[in-house]
Amino acid sequence: MNYILGTILESKITGVEKAQINRLKLFKQQEIPSKCVYIKWNPYLYTYAKQHRIENDVFTMYDYFQKTINYKKTKQVNWLQYWEKACNYTLKFVENSNDVRIYDEDQFIMYAHFLDKQYRDLNYVNYFDHQRRKVKRELFDGRGFLSCSRILGEGQRIVLENYFTTDGTIVIQKYFDDVKGKNTLTKVVVNEGQHQQYFDSEEELAHYFLNQLCKNNDQLILDRPHELGNVMTELRKEIPVIVVLHSTHLTGNEIKSFYKPVFNHLKRYKAIVVSTDKQRRDIAAYIENEIPVVNIPVGHVENPPNNIDFNNKEKGHIISVARLVENKQIKHQIEVIKRLVEKYPDIQLNIYGHGNGLAEYQQLVEKYQLVRHVKFHGFKTQVSEAIAKAKLMLSTSKMEGFGLAILESLSLGTPVISYDVDYGPAELIQDGFNGYLVSEGDIDKMVEKVDQLLNDSQKIEQFSMNSIQSAQQFNTTTVGMKWQNILS
Repeated sequence: MNYILGTILESKITGVEKAQINRLKLFKQQEIPSKCVYIKWNPYLYTYAKQHRIENDVFTMYDYFQKTINYKKTKQVNWLQYWEKACNYTLKFVENSNDVRIYDEDQFIMYAHFLDKQYRDLNYVNYFDHQRRKVKRELFDGRGFLSCSRILGEGQRIVLENYFTTDGTIVIQKYFDDVKGKNTLTKVVVNEGQHQQYFDSEEELAHYFLNQLCKNNDQLILDRPHELGNVMTELRKEIPVIVVLHSTHLTGNEIKSFYKPVFNHLKRYKAIVVSTDKQRRDIAAYIENEIPVVNIPVGHVENPPNNIDFNNKEKGHIISVARLVENKQIKHQIEVIKRLVEKYPDIQLNIYGHGNGLAEYQQLVEKYQLVRHVKFHGFKTQVSEAIAKAKLMLSTSKMEGFGLAILESLSLGTPVISYDVDYGPAELIQDGFNGYLVSEGDIDKMVEKVDQLLNDSQKIEQFSMNSIQSAQQFNTTTVGMKWQNILS
């Protein structure tokens, strides 16, 4: 089995999780045994995994111990009826919410939060003592069972966490204490029948879990070396680990801090995988070929269109798919629209992505009076339809390990104008053929190139056809064979 190893899969994902999902689906097509495994507790993993149609091929470290890998909801509990009829409690519904206050006669004892207006999907229940102090919280898995209970102490500080199997057996206990004013995990106990395993940290638990999980011929593909690199160094040496780097590896001439667990322990790894040939050459030279460095794109193209319906392309429609963070330099894209809006009154930049920069960028849009011309759509699981309707895509990142959004855009016949940064854009964009490469930070040049394409329908249509052609090199068969070679 090939375990694609990450930390957590949430409702909004980064490029790293997108790459893991792409790889899992590719492996399934190629009949390569594989699962995505996440280290953090996540009671809604299977809910989120369904959005990507991978719910049968994912689990967490906690699912392993809780014996809930591939567990399916068997029945729907009617909680309101249970509390009212079986427990004789009084329910009071909280206005404008999915919440319920629960009373035992006149005593307020519980507060329940549901995820739906029908009060079927229970999220958590808080318990209160006679002085109305919250003393416990129960958290439920998206599949309906009680997954974790938290015992609370003074100031509602977590004292103990219990994790359960579906029949209510406690299998993991995590103890916390106040260490220098910070609530700190101090002990983890794993109950295995008549025996207990004791650990001092989550990292030690992860180390034990992976050693237990991996049998003969199993191997790990690590996408989060910053969080899990130290765990890898302690694994049994016979467990092969392939590490995938999703970003540039240097800051100046120094290895980035989050990649040091890899570069300080190179012999622990079977190989390093990067997405571009240029980065492969750079790393191979840097480590003097101490271990193999392989170029395998983190994305691949399935069934690209043979032709393009240009009537489907919306006039003046420009798209951007990026997290709303400083490194992506979304301000530069807004500036491009500001400079072109007078010449192209129908121009519109549609931005798909999430991040903490949203409020700042919205204020900038309002300041420039571009509310009609710049739209923020948040994170979307599927953006292919929006990309296909766009005339072109903008990418303004300071660095880009590959550029999954760029590849998807090209595969759908939407040319890309991007800053020429390490490493991805130059591997994907052929300047003057399927888009343009612009020096990083050169907004004037980006405005010029956008203007050229919007002003020349014949050129932009040719670029669109060229985009589909150029994306063919990243087809499923080619990328799959590269993985087959390194996994064997």
